[in-house]
Amino acid sequence: MECLDQRPISSEEWELLYNHMPICEALVREGVDAAAALFRRRVEILAGQTSGPPGQETAFVLLTSLNRSLYDFLLLEFGVSLAQCCYRHRAHACDIHSACAILRAARAMLEDYAAGLRHSRANRPHIEKACAYIIRETAAHSARAHAARLHRAKH
Repeated sequence: MECLDQRPISSEEWELLYNHMPICEALVREGVDAAAALFRRRVEILAGQTSGPPGQETAFVLLTSLNRSLYDFLLLEFGVSLAQCCYRHRAHACDIHSACAILRAARAMLEDYAAGLRHSRANRPHIEKACAYIIRETAAHSARAHAARLHRAKH
């Protein structure tokens, strides 16, 4: 693939392209709509930095890294391998030409992974317990971090 897009110039841009942990967590904790909203914000930020819709290579990198992030997150956090889902969504990244197409492809991907996780939860009760534990721990960590920030702000 020939590189036609401008390469990211800041560490924030690299993170937007490759670090999809908040989207993965939102998918599990809050569902497809919340995860899709986070992804939409990334596309908007990237589009704003390039004064137009992300180019084809940026779309490819963004969707491919989201796909692998979702697959790896669910595998590592819950022991759920959605390899067929990962394979199906490799094609979404190949022929994307607009921000709307990027968002449609991402939503389809998020919905497919969510369905796969729901199916796994229904068939494997320990997955449901693991999800509940992660949600509780994430909330507890957020509360502790917020309390620490408040404490630092007072002192």
